[in-house]
Amino acid sequence: MEINENFSIPCPECGGTDFEVPEPLEDDSFVKCAQCGFEVLLADIKEHGLDKAREHVTDQIQKQLKKEFRKFFK
Repeated sequence: MEINENFSIPCPECGGTDFEVPEPLEDDSFVKCAQCGFEVLLADIKEHGLDKAREHVTDQIQKQLKKEFRKFFK
């Protein structure tokens, strides 16, 4: 099974996906949500994004397994 999707990292406060980023961008840089103005460390927003991606992938895998089991037990 291959899951090949783009995934936007949502703001932990409002769910917006556009961020203002400083130059140069480092893990200890603060990024700012363009929608609500919430500021967060880049490293933290990356971790938040990874958590959301894991949830999404886990959900996709569960759906595919259920589909395959239904085929198998027909």
